[in-house]
Amino acid sequence: LAMLEQIQHFTWPDGKQMEIKVGLHSGPIVSGVVGELLPRYRLFGDTINTASRMCSHNPSTSKVMCSASTQALLSGLGM
Repeated sequence: LAMLEQIQHFTWPDGKQMEIKVGLHSGPIVSGVVGELLPRYRLFGDTINTASRMCSHNPSTSKVMCSASTQALLSGLGM
């Protein structure tokens, strides 16, 4: 939620307001460094794909989309 507040203070060089979309989903992932010339740390798996689709299929910006599985986990923590 703090990211949504802080992004309001940033603009693109052309003056347009920056916007973000956040998708939260819980499940297994695999991570690792990919590449030799320009190594990058990457995350892989259906969990990442689901969170990405939550953002790409929702036209709203500056919102946090949370899957039912993540909501259940957070509710179990009292959040």
